[in-house]
Amino acid sequence: MPKPLAPEPVSEPKAPIFQSSSAELPEDLVASMAGVSWHAGCPVPMTSLRLVRVSHFTGDGVAQGELVLNEDAVDVVVRAFEAAFEKQFEIQSVKPIHHFDGSDDASMTANNTSAFNCRRVKGTQNWSQHSWGRAIDVNPLVNPWVRGDKVDPPQGRAYLDRTAAVPGLLTADSAMTRAFVDAGWGWGGAWGSRKDYQHFSASGK
Repeated sequence: MPKPLAPEPVSEPKAPIFQSSSAELPEDLVASMAGVSWHAGCPVPMTSLRLVRVSHFTGDGVAQGELVLNEDAVDVVVRAFEAAFEKQFEIQSVKPIHHFDGSDDASMTANNTSAFNCRRVKGTQNWSQHSWGRAIDVNPLVNPWVRGDKVDPPQGRAYLDRTAAVPGLLTADSAMTRAFVDAGWGWGGAWGSRKDYQHFSASGK
């Protein structure tokens, strides 16, 4: 009588692996950014910027996002994304701001995470920290800017409860927040008279 076949071993599903890369801006990206997210007079030349690709969890699985960053900010941002990835922290969309015609408002409304954007701080003539490529806004719809009754983006008013169990909501205990703070970057969620829950920057501003 033949021996019964041994059952096939059940293989455990492989855990997703974090991946990242950094490279000089390709020519097509330079062309797309020119006059949109970068223009003559910006405080940093395009040669100092890098295209960075990072893995991130979305509500539908794992995606590869793209950021434009100053070359000296790459390592810190990649480590922060890796820390978030290990906790399966959701980051809905990661696209350079030129996909939104350079509009910070449009990017925030889409809950898009972005970094470099050569622009002034709203209502001032001061360069935004994003103009140097040393700042990043993460899930800006669910992590809005708040000052008194003002909320930006306005749709972010639905996420003012910072204790709510909302995917992609940043707190002081989030792995991404801790990674940035441990690297010496500042988090807008720790500011005093206003809060910018989406914002991390090398200068702390």
